[in-house]
Amino acid sequence: VIGQKFKAQTELLELDEEGRIILDLEKILQTRTKRLRTIDIKEYLIKWNNLSIEDASWEDEGFLQQHPGLFNVENN
Repeated sequence: VIGQKFKAQTELLELDEEGRIILDLEKILQTRTKRLRTIDIKEYLIKWNNLSIEDASWEDEGFLQQHPGLFNVENN
């Protein structure tokens, strides 16, 4: 986009053996609950280390439970 300033990524991201980015959770920015038919699903807006705030992503509670090493949700 012309005229907008973007922060360049200055650090190389760590990759696993298959070339996928290894993400490290920095902090939870926000939470929300979405309803899927009769089930409430809690989601977290995640700020990842070494990525800009624009790269934050919504992850559901199931994702964090599948990756317990990322973050202890109960403590934050």
